[in-house]
Parts: sequence; C-alpha cells; structure tokens
Amino acid sequence: MDSRVGVVVFFDLVGYSRSDIPAQQQLGQGFMQALRAMLIELYPGMTPQRSADCPYLILPTGDGAAIVLWQAAPTHPRVELTGIWLGGRMLTWAQQQRPAIGIRCGLNAGLLEFVDDPYGDRNVCGMAINDAQRIMDAAQEGQMLVHADQVGRRLYSAEADQLPTLRYHLHTDVHEILVKHGKTLHVQSITGTFRGSGPDQPFGKAEEPASKWHLQITPPHTEFNAYGIAIKRPFPEMLVERQRLAFVGATNDQLPTVFQAALTAHPEKRWQRITCFFLADDALQWIRSDGRAQDVLIAAKHQARETLEQVLRERVYEFECREYRWPYFFGAFFDWEEPGGKIHVSPYIWGLNVRECPGLDYEWLTHKPTDAYMYYRRGLEALTREPWSQPLTARAR
Repeated sequence: MDSRVGVVVFFDLVGYSRSDIPAQQQLGQGFMQALRAMLIELYPGMTPQRSADCPYLILPTGDGAAIVLWQAAPTHPRVELTGIWLGGRMLTWAQQQRPAIGIRCGLNAGLLEFVDDPYGDRNVCGMAINDAQRIMDAAQEGQMLVHADQVGRRLYSAEADQLPTLRYHLHTDVHEILVKHGKTLHVQSITGTFRGSGPDQPFGKAEEPASKWHLQITPPHTEFNAYGIAIKRPFPEMLVERQRLAFVGATNDQLPTVFQAALTAHPEKRWQRITCFFLADDALQWIRSDGRAQDVLIAAKHQARETLEQVLRERVYEFECREYRWPYFFGAFFDWEEPGGKIHVSPYIWGLNVRECPGLDYEWLTHKPTDAYMYYRRGLEALTREPWSQPLTARAR
C-alpha cells in the first residue's frame, strides 16, 4: 500500500446540522464554491481533480471538508504555511458573509495511506485525518487550532515575512485536548491578518479550545443474589487502585461486601481517606430499592454504617460517615481531586429501582478537568458544608 506525508486542513460548518434542508444546501454549496476558488488561487492553472498529479485532495464530509495538501503552493516556502493560508482565508470568507457563517478549523500532518474506494477512485485514510478532525472539533467557532508537535514545531517566525499578503502568529500557550479513547493531543491557536488593497482581514482566536465533555454513559452493572435482588456496586479492584474514596448513596448497603472482597484479595491495602454519605431516614421514603419499605431501608442503612466501620477499622487513616437530604444523585468518587481521577454518578430517576439507574462516568484525563467533572466535584465538596449534611452516628438501640 502506497503512503505519503500530507498536511490536513479540516473545516466544519458550525450549526449546519441544526439548519433546515434548504439552508444546508445553500450553506454547503457556498462553502464548496469558496473552497474551490481558494485552491485555484493557491495553485494557479490546476483545476481541482482527484488524480495523482494534483497537489491536494478534497474530502467532503457533508458539514465541511478535509483538504489534504501534498505540496506547498508555488509562492510558499513549505506546505504547513499553505495550510495556514487556506485555513485563514476560509475563516475570513466566513466572517464576510451576510449573515456571517461559523467555521472552525484544525490542522494536522502525518503519514497517510492511499486506498481505492468502492468506485475505484484513489482515496486516502490514516490517523492524521482522524486527529485533524478531533482538533477541529475542539476549536471554537472562528478559531484555528494546530497540532503542536506535527505542525506548530515546524513553523518558524522568520518564514512569516515570505508570505507578502499574510501575517500569522502561533500562540505559545499549549492546550491539551481529549480526542478519543483516552488519547490526548496538544494544540496551539493561530491568529493572523490578510493584507491587500482594502482593509486588513483578521482571523482566528487566541483562546482556549472549546470545553469538551468526556462523558461515557454505561448501563448499570448488576448482579443478582440468591433472592433475585439486583446488586449494583463498584468492582473491588476499582477500590484497590485508589487512595481517596467518597460514596454518595441511599443506604450504601452494597459497600461492606465490596470492601471485604477487596481486602480479602489485598490484605495489605490501606486507604488515605474514605467518606460515605447516606440519605437521611425521612428522605428514604422517596427511594425505590428492590421493593423494600422505608423502615427496611433505614435498617439497612444503619447496618451498613456499622459494618463498614468494622470492615475498615485500622484500614483507613481518615474515615467518616455523613447524612444528607439532597440532591438525589448517587455516585462514587475515586481520587477526584487530582489528574487521573474518576467520578461515576447515577442521577436518580423517580420511581425506578435505584439499582437500575444508568451510570455516567467522568474522568480527569486532560491538564484541566472538564466543567462537568468540576460541577460534580464541587457538589461533593458542598455536601460536607451545607446544613443538611451532618455526621452520621450510631443509632440508639
């Protein structure tokens, strides 16, 4: 299979999918016409065509396009600058439309493989295209982001003067973005100005990439005991890997068994801090859990607290049980205050068995956690400060 290094310029039309069909057709047609005009301007005398001789390849995506540049434009010293020129011109074109069109742009470079598509035409594929799309997806409307290693490191300030109509600036702030399957990339913003006979035309944004949630929706992991009651609980190995744990639950009556299993497999394990939040007795009347009545849930809750104290005695440096009244979500927090932390939450669906509520997993994988992660982190911290959160003591017998 043939391969070749190329620069990928990925564009996305913001809001395209929310438009009606006629508006989509008009927007898509206008974008493609402008893109064709820009490429002809870059490579005079070269009509866009899918052939081995063409210095670029256009890959339409429906709501944008990926352009693979194989060669620098005739007046450009290197192909990376051609990519910046193309991205900047399309951003300025979008700003000049009435009404203005939202476009975001991502640049990457890398090795691409040539393949024959089902029509027998020559096409390309490769990780460089996939990553360019993820970089573009992290950009704000009107922003150009470039791969810091594959593109940013290959830009030199001395070359900027060799493009008479373009002045660009690579911003030194490097941002980490999450692209897929836990993979992260480092990106930088590019801003610039096109100069000609008329007013200068600025493009780009020197801002952080748009915040992207890392959210995974998982069905509840349930087992069934000998009585057919659903058991939803964290895996024991998840507990062993961490030092600081917090659980926001209704009765938390699954936790003692899980901790006991973890300690049986790892008898040397010690935790730094464990905090367990139990729903207040009167609030348990609103929770449905395996058909158990409120008084049964209250008894299970206090029994779980007592058993946890016994199982974790001399195993935790800081251990606390607290009682809360709301909000109605249940969750497990694993080393949530540092990179690599994980938050698993189950928003309670009224009337549904608490064991069957779907789970939402948030992970701190980038340099800065996402807003969604921080909301749940702050929510946990608030539970220890608010008046409705009180230390849970042993119940009088």
